[in-house]
Amino acid sequence: MQSLIELIPTNCVALVAVVTLLARLGAPLPAGPVLLIVGAWAGQPGVSVVGAFIASVLGSTLGDAVWFVAGRRYGYATLTLLCKVSLTPDVCVSQNESIFSKWGGSSLMAAKFLPGISLVAPPMAGALGMSPLRFLIFESVGGAIYSGLFLVLGYLFRNEVQAALALLSTFGSAAIGIVVVAVAVYACIRYRGRLVAARTADVARISVADLLLRQGTPPTPLLIDARASVRQVLDGRSIPGAIHLAVNELRSQGRALACDREIVVYCSCSGEATSVRACRAISKQGQSRVWALQGGLRSWIDAGLPTDDLS
Repeated sequence: MQSLIELIPTNCVALVAVVTLLARLGAPLPAGPVLLIVGAWAGQPGVSVVGAFIASVLGSTLGDAVWFVAGRRYGYATLTLLCKVSLTPDVCVSQNESIFSKWGGSSLMAAKFLPGISLVAPPMAGALGMSPLRFLIFESVGGAIYSGLFLVLGYLFRNEVQAALALLSTFGSAAIGIVVVAVAVYACIRYRGRLVAARTADVARISVADLLLRQGTPPTPLLIDARASVRQVLDGRSIPGAIHLAVNELRSQGRALACDREIVVYCSCSGEATSVRACRAISKQGQSRVWALQGGLRSWIDAGLPTDDLS
């Protein structure tokens, strides 16, 4: 462990660049803590805080640029991929949609400090057609704020950081094992939470086949597209006859929905995450016959059924 810590002052610029780049690409690496350590060792021989700052901004920008280009080229497919692999898909995509809708490009800066969401912001910016120049401006400013903040905090709390490093050094290689185990336990807990969320018992699901049967018998179910406006821009397809009401709108307008009809809600999140929240919002408004469409919009499209074009 001691030898690993000694690598930081002697190779801080290269280490910061590599760790930051890989972290922005999605690897579970501690970019922030590394910057804290560099800041705590400011002024020591071989430690270049300015070099580390530049390396961090460049690594962050380059890593996010990869996702930006992927979003610009492959659009919604990139977000779908991230949604599938994320331990918190409802947070990483759905929450970011709300932030991007309100803040636009400046959300790229805010996302730096929001784990999970930060990985989705660059490809979403690319998919929505943000210009490369505008992306680079927001990205560079956000990276500079993020890097500078951690370096400054490391310097201000240098005594505490150095004391923590000294304590870790006394454990030797066992410290690495403790960190690895802690990361593994955290990942397992988050993954279990994802599985539990996918099996929400309080919200009933309805298959596409059952929905088609119900649509053939009046009164037909009321279809609600609960996707955020940003998601609809990314994928303009919709189930014919559906009305668009996002989750926040359903929380305030749920009582105005027709009580004499069944309600089917759909989204395009993994595990119907947004649909589940929408169904709960509707149920709290006194509506009892509410279902989430199993598989969401994707299941409807995969069944070869027609869609409306919102664009």
